[in-house]
Amino acid sequence: ANTNANANANANAKVKNGQSNKNNQSEYAPSSEDLLSKWMDRQSQSNREREQALEEYISTKTVISEKQKWLNLSKTWTVTNDCFHIWHRGPFATINGLRLGGAIPILSCPTDNTTHDDQ
Repeated sequence: ANTNANANANANAKVKNGQSNKNNQSEYAPSSEDLLSKWMDRQSQSNREREQALEEYISTKTVISEKQKWLNLSKTWTVTNDCFHIWHRGPFATINGLRLGGAIPILSCPTDNTTHDDQ
Protein backbone atom coordinates (compact mmCIF):
# COMPACT_ATOMS: atom_id res chain seq x y z
CA ALA A 1 0.00 0.00 0.00
CA ASN A 2 2.90 2.23 0.74
CA THR A 3 4.30 1.70 -2.74
CA ASN A 4 0.95 2.68 -4.25
CA ALA A 5 0.96 5.87 -2.23
CA ASN A 6 4.50 6.63 -3.37
CA ALA A 7 3.55 5.92 -6.99
CA ASN A 8 0.52 8.19 -6.71
CA ALA A 9 2.62 10.91 -5.14
CA ASN A 10 5.18 10.58 -7.95
CA ALA A 11 2.43 10.68 -10.56
CA ASN A 12 0.88 13.74 -8.95
CA ALA A 13 4.29 15.43 -8.84
CA LYS A 14 4.83 14.64 -12.53
CA VAL A 15 1.40 16.02 -13.41
CA LYS A 16 2.10 19.18 -11.43
CA ASN A 17 5.49 19.46 -13.12
CA GLY A 18 3.85 19.01 -16.50
CA GLN A 19 1.28 21.68 -15.69
CA SER A 20 3.92 24.07 -14.47
CA ASN A 21 5.94 23.37 -17.64
CA LYS A 22 2.86 24.15 -19.71
CA ASN A 23 2.42 27.41 -17.82
CA ASN A 24 6.06 28.27 -18.38
CA GLN A 25 5.74 27.36 -22.05
CA SER A 26 2.72 29.60 -22.46
CA GLU A 27 4.75 32.47 -21.08
CA TYR A 28 7.37 31.93 -23.80
CA ALA A 29 5.08 30.79 -26.62
CA PRO A 30 4.17 33.55 -29.10
CA SER A 31 0.61 34.68 -29.11
CA SER A 32 -1.65 34.22 -32.11
CA GLU A 33 -1.35 37.95 -32.88
CA ASP A 34 2.45 37.64 -32.96
CA LEU A 35 2.23 34.62 -35.24
CA LEU A 36 -0.23 36.40 -37.52
CA SER A 37 1.96 39.49 -37.63
CA LYS A 38 5.06 37.43 -38.51
CA TRP A 39 3.13 35.55 -41.17
CA MET A 40 1.83 38.79 -42.70
CA ASP A 41 5.36 40.26 -42.71
CA ARG A 42 6.70 37.19 -44.48
CA GLN A 43 3.79 37.23 -46.91
CA SER A 44 4.32 40.88 -47.81
CA GLN A 45 8.08 40.32 -48.21
CA SER A 46 7.35 37.35 -50.45
CA ASN A 47 4.94 39.47 -52.52
CA ARG A 48 7.55 42.25 -52.88
CA GLU A 49 10.18 39.74 -54.00
CA ARG A 50 7.74 38.21 -56.49
CA GLU A 51 6.84 41.64 -57.90
CA GLN A 52 10.52 42.56 -58.20
CA ALA A 53 11.30 39.28 -59.99
CA LEU A 54 8.35 39.84 -62.33
CA GLU A 55 9.53 43.39 -63.15
CA GLU A 56 13.05 42.10 -63.85
CA TYR A 57 11.64 39.37 -66.08
CA ILE A 58 9.49 41.81 -68.06
CA SER A 59 12.43 44.21 -68.38
CA THR A 60 14.69 41.43 -69.62
CA LYS A 61 12.10 40.26 -72.15
CA THR A 62 11.75 43.84 -73.43
CA VAL A 63 15.53 44.24 -73.79
CA ILE A 64 15.80 40.92 -75.61
CA SER A 65 12.99 41.94 -77.96
CA GLU A 66 14.68 45.27 -78.77
CA LYS A 67 18.07 43.59 -79.32
CA GLN A 68 16.43 41.02 -81.59
CA LYS A 69 14.88 43.81 -83.70
CA TRP A 70 18.28 45.53 -84.05
CA LEU A 71 19.93 42.22 -84.93
CA ASN A 72 17.38 41.54 -87.66
CA LEU A 73 17.82 45.08 -88.99
CA SER A 74 21.61 44.82 -88.97
CA LYS A 75 21.44 41.60 -90.97
CA THR A 76 20.07 43.65 -93.88
CA TRP A 77 22.98 46.09 -93.88
CA THR A 78 25.66 45.74 -96.54
CA VAL A 79 28.86 47.28 -95.30
CA THR A 80 30.40 47.70 -98.75
CA ASN A 81 27.36 49.63 -99.98
CA ASP A 82 27.47 51.89 -96.93
CA CYS A 83 31.24 52.50 -97.13
CA PHE A 84 31.77 52.61 -100.88
CA HIS A 85 29.50 54.41 -103.31
CA ILE A 86 29.88 52.23 -106.39
CA TRP A 87 28.51 53.78 -109.58
CA HIS A 88 29.50 54.50 -113.16
CA ARG A 89 30.39 57.59 -115.11
CA GLY A 90 30.10 56.92 -118.79
CA PRO A 91 32.01 53.77 -119.68
CA PHE A 92 34.01 53.92 -116.45
CA ALA A 93 33.16 52.46 -113.07
CA THR A 94 33.61 54.71 -110.05
CA ILE A 95 34.07 54.03 -106.36
CA ASN A 96 33.40 57.07 -104.14
CA GLY A 97 33.67 59.25 -107.24
CA LEU A 98 37.07 57.92 -108.27
CA ARG A 99 37.21 56.57 -111.80
CA LEU A 100 38.51 53.06 -112.30
CA GLY A 101 40.52 52.27 -115.37
CA GLY A 102 41.76 54.66 -117.98
CA ALA A 103 41.48 55.42 -121.65
CA ILE A 104 41.54 52.39 -123.86
CA PRO A 105 44.82 52.42 -125.75
CA ILE A 106 44.52 52.31 -129.51
CA LEU A 107 46.60 49.53 -130.89
CA SER A 108 48.05 49.94 -134.30
CA CYS A 109 47.84 46.99 -136.57
CA PRO A 110 50.28 46.56 -139.39
CA THR A 111 48.61 47.01 -142.74
CA ASP A 112 51.06 44.72 -144.33
CA ASN A 113 49.40 41.75 -145.93
CA THR A 114 52.30 39.50 -145.15
CA THR A 115 51.70 36.55 -142.98
CA HIS A 116 53.96 35.03 -140.51
CA ASP A 117 54.43 32.01 -142.77
CA ASP A 118 56.07 34.16 -145.42
CA GLN A 119 58.92 35.15 -143.23
